[in-house]
Amino acid sequence: MKCPLCNIECFISEGKLVENNGVVSMRHKFTCWNKNCANYNKVVATTYDPLPVVQDNEAPSEVGES
Repeated sequence: MKCPLCNIECFISEGKLVENNGVVSMRHKFTCWNKNCANYNKVVATTYDPLPVVQDNEAPSEVGES
């Protein structure tokens, strides 16, 4: 993800699990690190990447197991 003003690659300043429209997703906030840019240290983009749900029938059950 590039800053729209300086066109330098941003860094991910936050990665967090969130619910987005009923789907569990990873939210990434991208921040500009160019000290000469007007967007310096500002979040310039946010993306939501949905996480796949996989049913694991082999997973141990915590209920009733000894």
